[in-house]
Amino acid sequence: LEKLRELLTGRILLLCHHNADPDAVCSAYGVQKLIETIDPTSDPKIYLPGGASRLTKKIMETRGIPTLDQASIDDYDTLIILDTATPNQLADWGTKVQESDAKKIFIDHHKTHPTTEALCGYTLIDESATSTCELVHRIYTGLGVDPSPEVAHALLLGIAYDSKHFSIATPNTLNAASALLEINGPIEEILSTLRTQRKRPEK
Repeated sequence: LEKLRELLTGRILLLCHHNADPDAVCSAYGVQKLIETIDPTSDPKIYLPGGASRLTKKIMETRGIPTLDQASIDDYDTLIILDTATPNQLADWGTKVQESDAKKIFIDHHKTHPTTEALCGYTLIDESATSTCELVHRIYTGLGVDPSPEVAHALLLGIAYDSKHFSIATPNTLNAASALLEINGPIEEILSTLRTQRKRPEK
């Protein structure tokens, strides 16, 4: 974690997989705010090369999570890829990331792909975690930083979403959720945000 702290400075671009789900975007938002806390002079931005899901767009709008409409990879010293198992999940940015000389950080709860291992200079990967937001909360705790109420709410959304409303939660998942709820609850609001009206074909 101390090595990670040293890397979280400067011009940083946070990337998520195509059709980004709530866990991807909320974890990116959590890391963005962590970077701003650790180094106020840094300039972290979030970019979604393959867009976001309908539910994620709703969360981004209601929670005020800003993302770039366009980005140039050459403008950044460090790339942080979250909730993304392989560069292929970054749409047309997969090749750009592989060819970039920028430092690369991967934070994920999926199995590491050999391509990812060859690219990255730093990884934080735990397949036992039910979400990337759970890992981001672990980073906050490990670095001794308290999430703001806004970040706590966002991380809870990601954890609840990827744990299927806690139906596959582990003790670590519930411990993280409990700590975040102490900062910003209630759980009913989290779960209601994740409920979506199904379209006719889905019904």
